[in-house]
Order: sequence, then C-alpha cells, then structure tokens
Amino acid sequence: MGRLARCKAPTLAIESCARFLTVWQSGGRTARLVIVGDGPERVSCLSLTESLGIADRVEFIGQLARSDVEAYYAAADVFLFPSFTEATGNVYLEALRAGLPLVVTANGGGGGIPSNAAAVKIPVMAYPDMVEAYAQAILELAADPERRRAMGIATFKCVRDNYAWPVISRKLLEVMKQASRRS
Repeated sequence: MGRLARCKAPTLAIESCARFLTVWQSGGRTARLVIVGDGPERVSCLSLTESLGIADRVEFIGQLARSDVEAYYAAADVFLFPSFTEATGNVYLEALRAGLPLVVTANGGGGGIPSNAAAVKIPVMAYPDMVEAYAQAILELAADPERRRAMGIATFKCVRDNYAWPVISRKLLEVMKQASRRS
C-alpha cells in the first residue's frame, strides 16, 4: 500500500518476496505479492519482477480510491512495508486496524509501532542481509497460521491502546499541559 517511491524500498519488498516465493512454492504451495499504489518506481519494479522470474506472481494494482483499499487489506495475510523513512504513516495504522501481522523495517514508522507482538521488525543492515531477513520473516509467518492469528489479535490491541481517538486526545492534552507549564 502506498506510493511506489525509492524511499519506501519497494524493490526490497520485491526481492524479499522473490526469495520467499522460491522456497514456498518449491513445496507445491502458492502465494503472490500484491502491490497497491503507483509512483515513479513502478516501471523499475515491473522490470525487477520480470528479471527475477516472478512477474506472474506479482500483481500491481495501481492507485485506488479510498473506498476500494479496505478489500485489499481484508484479503491479505501479511502486510510488508520495508520503508526506511516512513514516519508513522497511515498504511501502518490501516494494516494494524485490519488485523494484519506486519513485517517492517525497525526504524522510522515501522520501528515506532509500540507492540512487538504485532510486528516483525527487521533491523537496518546490509541490503542483501535485509532481503534475507525479510524473506525469512515472510516464510515463517506464511508457515504459521496460528502466529499470524495471534499477531492479528495483537494488532487490534495495539490500535486500541495507542491509536484510538480517546487515547490520542489524552496524549494531546498532556502535551498541551506540559507546554503551558513551560510558558
């Protein structure tokens, strides 16, 4: 979900999924990567899927109207978002609200998800190592429906305890009180 821009690392998602798909499908199982969004990296991402031999297992949906996005969250098993720079973007919150287990980069918005039970956080390291770490996380989640279910429950708790409007309102009021004390 989101804009296909270099800073959001869509190629990391594609390369990781290529590794995952190779292992997963060698056991006769099927899976696919669905990319919702558009942007300047679309052509290079399409080309990458072809060069990796996974173009037939990757679906590029393009940009969608807000009303159509929920169906894609509902159909997903895992939410993968390897952005290095995303700052608590809406896509994280939407995926949490949809009850999806997350696999994210452990800095920026993904690293700030307060529940480790809701997200697998991949540390920043050398690019080939990140590809392997993402692929391994996806493989483990794909092979363990019970873990995905438990993580889905944790995502709802994470949203309720950290991002619901009453919680945000209390946090905002506290910040305003602290600011007024400093004045």
